[in-house]
Amino acid sequence: MIKESDNFITISTGQGRIKGIHKISNLGRLYLSFQGIPYMKAPIGKLRYRDPEPAGKWTNVFDATNEPPSYCFYHTETSFKGGQEDAGVLNIYIPKTSSSTLLPVMVYIYGGGFQMGSSRTDFYGPDYFMQKDVVLVTFNYRQGPIGFLSLKDTALGVPGNAGLKDQLLALKWIKEEIEAFGGDPNNVTLFGDSAGGAMTHFHMISYQSENLFQKAIIMSGCAFNKTWSLVSQKDFPQRLGKKLGWDGNGGEKKLLELLEHADIYEIMKNSAATQILTNEEFSEFLYFAFTPVIEPYITKTTFIDKDPILMAREAWSKNIDCIIGGTSFEGAFSTIFERKSKFIEVFEDASYFTPLIELGLKIMDEDTLRYGTRIKKIYFEYAHLTNTNYELFCQYSTDRLFWHGLQNCVKSRVASDGKGKTFLYRFDVDTKLNVLKQYNKCDNLTGAIHGDTIFYLFSSIYLDPPEISSKEYEMITKMISLWTNFATTGNPNNPNNPKEQDWVHISNVKYPLNCLNISGKQIEMISLPESDRLMIWDTIYKDAKVQMF
Repeated sequence: MIKESDNFITISTGQGRIKGIHKISNLGRLYLSFQGIPYMKAPIGKLRYRDPEPAGKWTNVFDATNEPPSYCFYHTETSFKGGQEDAGVLNIYIPKTSSSTLLPVMVYIYGGGFQMGSSRTDFYGPDYFMQKDVVLVTFNYRQGPIGFLSLKDTALGVPGNAGLKDQLLALKWIKEEIEAFGGDPNNVTLFGDSAGGAMTHFHMISYQSENLFQKAIIMSGCAFNKTWSLVSQKDFPQRLGKKLGWDGNGGEKKLLELLEHADIYEIMKNSAATQILTNEEFSEFLYFAFTPVIEPYITKTTFIDKDPILMAREAWSKNIDCIIGGTSFEGAFSTIFERKSKFIEVFEDASYFTPLIELGLKIMDEDTLRYGTRIKKIYFEYAHLTNTNYELFCQYSTDRLFWHGLQNCVKSRVASDGKGKTFLYRFDVDTKLNVLKQYNKCDNLTGAIHGDTIFYLFSSIYLDPPEISSKEYEMITKMISLWTNFATTGNPNNPNNPKEQDWVHISNVKYPLNCLNISGKQIEMISLPESDRLMIWDTIYKDAKVQMF
């Protein structure tokens, strides 16, 4: 039942009544906003690291008219902290229409390296999506060690991936309740960027998420980017415990007791990569200590039970349509620039160009130097890495950390026996909306860096609305049209305007793959520009007898 009064609207759900509010997008369309709806119990005490439990019902009207809380965070560079543990909430935005037809639903998973982020409208405002007839849902989930701590002791019930299981619970909530908000529970598109893209892919290959969404968009990260998306935790929980005062005695049981009672901000502070990882691990391109993991034992809620490559081969999602892609300079992101001087020093040794984790090698192995020398020659010929040619290092990290995995993600789907179509894109737009490129001072790079796509999909309180006549507005309109066309029908092309680009899905894995290249000058189908470089990575993986998909 829906009840409207003045500027507010009340909707009845299985949990209880929820009050939302009418708003106007920064582009002028009226929409309904429901923010901060609890979908899980507060993960505190014994629940801090364990599987989420559904939020209970309420008897009074729940007020969903205010900005939602963030999950706890701690910025090591500034010592700025905030958020709260009881932040397992979701947000629903619905454009005001006169139609009674249920609308397609788009569910977004934000990125942040599995360590930080928020569904607040600071960076993920719904304004642009509200220009189209789709329901947008965003939500918070547990992050860092709270969301991804993994312990081997079966009696403790902390196998890992609690953050992914939070998302699973949110998807189940959406399946059950979204129709009350005018959304179609049988036409849901899951999408995410960076770590959110990788987690979208994990949902696609985990049987736990089967049939909770019907389409997916993987942006700038996938489960095959295993250097950063699936990190073996080694002794990382123990390293964290010792920083918080654990004496090393009592095994994982005593460690967990300490972690359950420790101050949440001290946990976040001391779990940062700079606190946990060694210089050697950084040199191996290991950037995060707590990420999704292959769970050490099987339970009824196991989310990742084996190598994602093997999971993908038997994935339920082979039959759903999917968009996959990334930016032209994915490898240009904050850590690459923060550690520039260190990388220049370390990568003087060609061995470090070898993907040690992916190939299962050690730095002193004979093959490590052999592969590293081949890779270094491709990107630098015989030059040394310096400040003046650092953009070549960004190309290297683009391919190693992102595009090789994304390409293999495409190949995995196309080579399967599934019926789902796969569309590949490359985002190369360069305007003043490339906020992260400006923040990282990448003026010498032409194109888009990691994370730049976000601001062409979501509004931000820190950015002025684009002028209607601007290139920024044009590209926002184009991206929103492509993404919402796909969410509506499974086809990103506009059937009402055949003069627009014809985005053709990938039909085979032959070299080179074709992609929709999205630039400020032209949007067209081309051969993926990174293909020649990625072929070298293919030959090295094959030589090392390591499966790619």
